[in-house]
Amino acid sequence: MVRNELLTLNMFDNSEKLLIFAKDMKQNKLIETADMSSTLTDEGKRTDGVSFGEGYSIVMNTLSVGVENWTKLHVPYRTAEFRILLITEGSCRFYFNLIDTFLRAGDVLLLKPGVLCEQNSRQEAFNARVLSLNDGLPEYNMQTEEFSVIHPDSQGVELADDFFSFIYKISASGKANSEIIHRMILAFLALIRQYEVVGLTEIAALSLQNNNRNYLLLNRFLKLLNKHGCKEHRITFYASKLSLTPNYLNNIIRKASGQTMSQWINRFLITEAKAALTYDNKSILDISEELGFPNQAFFTKFFKRHTGQTPSEFKG
Repeated sequence: MVRNELLTLNMFDNSEKLLIFAKDMKQNKLIETADMSSTLTDEGKRTDGVSFGEGYSIVMNTLSVGVENWTKLHVPYRTAEFRILLITEGSCRFYFNLIDTFLRAGDVLLLKPGVLCEQNSRQEAFNARVLSLNDGLPEYNMQTEEFSVIHPDSQGVELADDFFSFIYKISASGKANSEIIHRMILAFLALIRQYEVVGLTEIAALSLQNNNRNYLLLNRFLKLLNKHGCKEHRITFYASKLSLTPNYLNNIIRKASGQTMSQWINRFLITEAKAALTYDNKSILDISEELGFPNQAFFTKFFKRHTGQTPSEFKG
């Protein structure tokens, strides 16, 4: 389910032409790219280029977000393509599949298609280089987490920066097909991990600091919630998947996170609803059915109770 045909504009604040490119690409239509490959200078944001090749397309961006405009990223969305980000300056916090993740200058972020993203409200200014591989990276998707953060040392950061420039030059040359591009990216990902300084998401770090399996269970619960949450709202479902009683699991989740399972489920549904209302060209009725609500009226009441707005008011 593609949810981010407007994401290029929303996330990178680029030109309308890049937005049109994103829409046409979803329809397998290639449009004239000469204008889109030019450098943008508005508000300090720059598009490095758009490159098409045999069986692939790459969008390379320089993302610049300040405290004054971070709200443009605050609406949740799901990634529709494989992304590699290099944070070049500053720091930021995001929720990836509801997990609070801190990123700082030098970090490399890997996002598979389908990751639920939402920027944390505690925003600092940051810059990043972004590579979006629109046909995905199937070989990598098979073997890793939905998202991961690599903390390379200074040598690794320099390597990552050089890689971004190199991969775009190669793809823009028209000499490489999708297999070559994929192999180059996979080689880079394998290499950059050799420079990694151990760094963990907030939940994983807490699990080690406390030597407590509660945080590992929380992580497993959130993975299940991200996979099944649109259809399964019952605590008993997740307890059964983890071979625990509902009360016991609920106590563990509350101790580990300060929130009950019901609160996590509600948060997931609201985040999904906001993403769908923003990026899906679907009726509120269709969205309510996709999220497992018995009817639109129930969904509207639920959404307003948690956001203070009806779905129609939020959608604008």
